[in-house]
Amino acid sequence: MKEAGTDFVTVLCTGQLVKFDMAVGALREAGIAHQVRAETSTGLKVAMPVIAAPGPGRFFTILVPANVESEARQVLSELPFEITTNPGSWDFEPQPTVKGWLKVFIIGVVALLLLYWIVYIIGILR
Repeated sequence: MKEAGTDFVTVLCTGQLVKFDMAVGALREAGIAHQVRAETSTGLKVAMPVIAAPGPGRFFTILVPANVESEARQVLSELPFEITTNPGSWDFEPQPTVKGWLKVFIIGVVALLLLYWIVYIIGILR
């Protein structure tokens, strides 16, 4: 990413707002310039602040100028969690029951779409 002649690098990407907020606070306290954005697993990237809504495949990213990357990583390494730039789709860590219901919902939607498609095809063939 290029911004006014400065290269930015990702130093943290997480699906958890608590970790994101702690990291942003630590960088602000250290006086390190940074950008924040929200991303989805589909590739959509939007500048923050936006309404942050954790969920499957939604991430919050912190970018810093390349020339302060090592300093930013040092500050972030002191936080009480693992610093990653490549989280999984379930990184927002839902409760097991929420994760189960989300899977049931997704399977239900796919099943309904499949049923609709079958009925549509049968209607065309008649």
